[in-house]
Amino acid sequence: VEYLAIDRPIILLHFKEAKGKAEKLLRKAAEVIKKPEQIEKAIEKIIDGKDEKKKERGELRKLFFYSLDGKASDRVAEAILKL
Repeated sequence: VEYLAIDRPIILLHFKEAKGKAEKLLRKAAEVIKKPEQIEKAIEKIIDGKDEKKKERGELRKLFFYSLDGKASDRVAEAILKL
């Protein structure tokens, strides 16, 4: 999930079905590898600039993160001081 914050391609190595809602959502934003022999091709695809999941990562980033402006600590400190 951390890679969503910095908008980097994601490769998931999954050899079983997704069970949780978060895992199912993440699979939509990642290259999902089901067999070890598919790893090299997935990496080459991303290195070659064929990032087909950028839009999906952006949509998930909005769901998982409130704001990525680098001011989270300031917001937390302000909220604590208001207590």
